[in-house]
Amino acid sequence: MQTPFGSYSGGYNVLPAGYMDAWLQVGKNYGDAIKTAGSAVAGGILQGRQNAQDKAKLEGSLPTQYSMYEKVSQASGQAIDPTLAERYKNIGQMSLSQMQSFEKDLAASQQMQMNIANMQRQAQAYQMQQQAMQRAAQAQDLSTRRSNIINVLGGASNYQPAMPQGTGQLPTINPLFPTY
Repeated sequence: MQTPFGSYSGGYNVLPAGYMDAWLQVGKNYGDAIKTAGSAVAGGILQGRQNAQDKAKLEGSLPTQYSMYEKVSQASGQAIDPTLAERYKNIGQMSLSQMQSFEKDLAASQQMQMNIANMQRQAQAYQMQQQAMQRAAQAQDLSTRRSNIINVLGGASNYQPAMPQGTGQLPTINPLFPTY
């Protein structure tokens, strides 16, 4: 049976086997490269937006954190770190990484100030406890001395506190003619 393509039942093979696949692979490689480049550009844009948001958030929160650091420093009686104060003045010119570093340094310094304040409070509480113990010891010593004096004067069994003596009626006082 004759076909319009000749006597070959499979048609004519104009190109060698695998030749078309090789050319298609080149196009696929170009497409993958463009896709990767597009993803990288999109990722960079998203990262830039995220960095801008993070920087804006830090610019808003760092003044509050620095104010808290100043209050903690003042409460603990410690001086403010001059390098942190200088860095805080230049906050508007900082990059995101510099702001993040400043935030970490500020938090560490504030924690150190709080630890110092806590140690000062603990030392003060210890001193107050020692003073209370000394007062208790003095009170015990006075009580012991009182008991010793009572024993010397006649013994504890004979001791009776002096009670007012009288007729059992309330005294009358004439303010015009006091009696002494």
